Amino acid sequence: MNMNSSTMSPGGMTMKMWQWYHVELNDVILFEGWKVRDFGTMIWSCFVVGFVGFLLEFLKYSSWMTSERMTSDMADVNGRTKYGGIVVPSKYRNKQFWSSHIIQSFYHFWQTLLAFILMNIYMTFNIYICLSLCLGLSIGHFFFGSRIH
Repeated sequence: MNMNSSTMSPGGMTMKMWQWYHVELNDVILFEGWKVRDFGTMIWSCFVVGFVGFLLEFLKYSSWMTSERMTSDMADVNGRTKYGGIVVPSKYRNKQFWSSHIIQSFYHFWQTLLAFILMNIYMTFNIYICLSLCLGLSIGHFFFGSRIH
């Protein structure tokens, strides 16, 4: 079984595909044009990755806040019929209900997209990038996650 972790890029250059955590600077992050070859590019990349992690936590918070606002608007309505079904007030059967649902779906799309992009960035296995992602997510959770619970 060949354990070689390098591949040939279309330009004929050999690029490593890391399968373990490392601190080397010769990395491609997410796109072929995002190459980390020096320490300055690594610092810039860490800030970008950390900010996107922070943004993901902000999107989670925004989605939660939108859901809370929609729920609080419905709090004045008796929630069940005599048969146990959920009552959807007539004011929520129209445009306002569906616009809230579309907004929640929009949040879900962007959260999922960002989460998968960040997972792929983490899979570079560069310790600096991985730590900056975890730090960005943690800072975002500190600012926004505490308001959810």
